[in-house]
This record gives sequence, C-alpha cells and structure tokens, in this order.
Amino acid sequence: MRAKAAGFGRSPDAIKLLPGYFPVVGKTEAEAREKEEYFRQLVHPAIQMGLLSERFNLDLSQYPFDGPFPMDDIMAHLEERANIGGERSRFLADILPDDTIAAYSRRMAARTYSAHQYMAGDPEQIADHMGRWLHEGGCDGFILMPPLVPGELQVFVDEVVPVLQAKGLFRKDYSGSTLRDHFGLARPPRGP
Repeated sequence: MRAKAAGFGRSPDAIKLLPGYFPVVGKTEAEAREKEEYFRQLVHPAIQMGLLSERFNLDLSQYPFDGPFPMDDIMAHLEERANIGGERSRFLADILPDDTIAAYSRRMAARTYSAHQYMAGDPEQIADHMGRWLHEGGCDGFILMPPLVPGELQVFVDEVVPVLQAKGLFRKDYSGSTLRDHFGLARPPRGP
C-alpha cells in the first residue's frame, strides 16, 4: 500500500495501516484457549444457519445442521442475488467433500477471528504478537476488537496494556485529541 501511495505522488509515511485485532487474553495460554472455545460455543446454531443462508442465498434452516451440504440446491440459487459477505466462489471453495453444515459453520466461526489479526494467549504472548507486527512494518497500530465488551476490553486494558507500555509499544500519554494527531499526520489543505 505504501509503494502504491508513492506511485500516486503521496508520501508513503502518510499511509497508516490499522488492522482489526481480536485478542483472547488469559492469565495463561491454557486459560486463553478455554476462553476461546467458550466464545466459539456462544454462537447459536440458528445464527450460524442464518449467516450461511445469506452467504449461499438459500434458506438452510430447512436442512439438518449435522447433514451434508445441499450443493445442488445451493448451486441452483447462487446467482439470484448479489454476494453478501464476500465472493461466494471463495465460500464454495471452503466446503470440504464430506462437510456437514455444522462442521463448515464451526470453521467459518473460527475464520471470523482470523479475518483480522487474532491471538489467544497470555498478556506477554499478546504483546509480543502485536509487537512483531509493529516492528516488522505490518501495521502502525490496531483496531481492538475484543470478543466481549466491556468485560474482555477491561481485561485487555488491565492485563495487556501495561505489558505493551513496558515494551515501549503503547503510549502513556496522548499527543493530541484526534487520531491524526496521535499519528503525527499533517492536516490536508482546506478546499476552495
């Protein structure tokens, strides 16, 4: 993205990348993995069926959740309306030969996390993961997306932020009142 910006005459330093970051924080990695599984189980099958119905443009509630994908029916209705949530070809490619609707749903729920930066671990592991992205130039910051608000947001603030601050990865004071100020970006010129 920065190279493309330079190609269009923009300063590469004026481009700031902020991926979504989905942390599951535990006091230990084992606790984080338990929380991760708990959050996955909170997604009700009816919700999963609704999302898949939109994704494939077919009411899947008429099919058994633990049954095979109704591929013939899906293909017959696939192009009747615009894609929702991404290219359908990508979703179709993810269906394994012997997949049930339930197995696919579980994988897609897990992928929801991985569509963003995702990490389940203890505070040190989370901070190290974030630090690698920052130090290697993969991003300039993150949009925090905790799995449960306000509870897991508070856990992140209480447990991870002090580790990030100790590593010099998170500020202790703000340099302005806007995101632009915090990144030290110049204000664009005013129009006519």
